[in-house]
Amino acid sequence: MYNISECSQTIGEEIPQEIKRLYSTPTQEDLVIESATATMNGKYFDTNVSIRNQGLKKSKESILKISIDKRQLKEIKIPELDIGYGTFIELKNIWIPEISINQIEYNLDYNETELDKKNNWLVLN
Repeated sequence: MYNISECSQTIGEEIPQEIKRLYSTPTQEDLVIESATATMNGKYFDTNVSIRNQGLKKSKESILKISIDKRQLKEIKIPELDIGYGTFIELKNIWIPEISINQIEYNLDYNETELDKKNNWLVLN
């Protein structure tokens, strides 16, 4: 850049007002179930789940609920997550009475206000 000793440009009143408006939005956390995989080996169930806080505020503790065919299988406590951080959950060899599964549901139970609650739920058919 070159030094400028004289500048005739002026900033109107609308620019500071717009900056103030943009930065007045409160920061919130946004937990998201990024991905989930599941496999069955006979009557044994394996699953991997990736959760991330993609909001602009540290999240509080939450609970991941895993259900198979509308019946709750597991509840896993998820610790606080800093901005941009995530966690990976791996469950192996969970015995279930059924051999055939129609639907696996992952639901993040989080009582705080978030940017988007729709991404706290994932279904595998």
